[in-house]
Amino acid sequence: MKLTALHIVALSAALALASCSGDAPDAPDTDATITFCRPLVIDSDDASRANLINSYLPEGESFGVMGYCIPRHVNDTSLDEPTSGSSVWEVKKSLVCPDVLDRAELQVEGNGCFYKSTDDKKVGLWYTKSMLGESATGVDPSAFRYTFVAYYPYDGRFEVSSEKGNDLGAPRLKYTVVYGSSNDPHGNGVGSSDNRIERHPDATTDAMYAITTDHVRASGAVDLKFRHIMSGLSVQLNNYSEAGAVKVNSVTLNGGFYRDATIDFSPSDPQITVGSDLYYGTFQFLEASGEGVNRIVKSVEVPARSAKTAGATDTKPAGTVVLLLPNITGGPGKYLGTDKHIIVKYTFDGVEYEKTVDFDLGRMPQAGTNYRLNINFLGDQILLMLTANGIEYWQEGSDNDIIIN
Repeated sequence: MKLTALHIVALSAALALASCSGDAPDAPDTDATITFCRPLVIDSDDASRANLINSYLPEGESFGVMGYCIPRHVNDTSLDEPTSGSSVWEVKKSLVCPDVLDRAELQVEGNGCFYKSTDDKKVGLWYTKSMLGESATGVDPSAFRYTFVAYYPYDGRFEVSSEKGNDLGAPRLKYTVVYGSSNDPHGNGVGSSDNRIERHPDATTDAMYAITTDHVRASGAVDLKFRHIMSGLSVQLNNYSEAGAVKVNSVTLNGGFYRDATIDFSPSDPQITVGSDLYYGTFQFLEASGEGVNRIVKSVEVPARSAKTAGATDTKPAGTVVLLLPNITGGPGKYLGTDKHIIVKYTFDGVEYEKTVDFDLGRMPQAGTNYRLNINFLGDQILLMLTANGIEYWQEGSDNDIIIN
């Protein structure tokens, strides 16, 4: 583990690591580096059916961390108050600043993590008496309580702000969905209602947050438990016909989808608010390559009485999973976005068909859950059914001759 090596380089970095006031500390203890266990993921669906990370954050992945301990003085927020370092998070969170870690990048390695940079506030240090200096005479830093807020991924999709601005107060994380396309590389699409923009399901990653409060140095390495903010949608193709194979030429989802979410850590339980801004586009669930007029979709033949996962390959057995921001306040029909449609193009018995149906999840979505849309072929007709965590739900509504129970 590289954490051990960083204890050495942390000595020089620690000279610049003081409290929020910027005062330079004396040389720290050689064992003062804060270490982290390999982070857990605690609310995910079965990872074999989704691109949602399950169990532990994978090795090699990076995440960001904010660290808090000593709050500012209640009567003068330009000054630190070391005597309150032992106060619990609920008491001091409105006056904290990231005095321990500020947007530090850590990478998973083995059963732990290592710091990617030795810059100021990029390596966490436990407070010691030598770091506090004479201004904190009589203060016992071993009783200090630390709080850590983490976010994944560490690639610029999260913006960090604070409750009161200027880094003062409990943090807020704003996550922005990124789905690339040939004519909209950043995938935001705000201001455009063109749902024909081709979005790439693999262009975004899972997104999560974690908070550990009131951790003391004697407890050792810090445990982080990540929670998801995204839901997944995948497609399974089921041919119930005994008359022959179905050739599926395209399965797409189009519409407007939620673009950003803010996680506020000032309440006792972090509060997630999904913004009203939308990005628009079309997701293809089958394997596809190229852009625009050169876009090539690989058809899938589903033999009689058999099933296949849309987009599945030898290296991607879970198939195509579209990750979307769920909005629990969106209301029926708008939990995952607006004006959404599933369009299926297929060939049966030599005849080509194209079916379109309005898509509604039909229930309040849960972050960390992969919802699988079963497209059931019965000859020249189709029937749609949703499953989540092994529970089946029927898609409501109908469109022309599509059978939807």
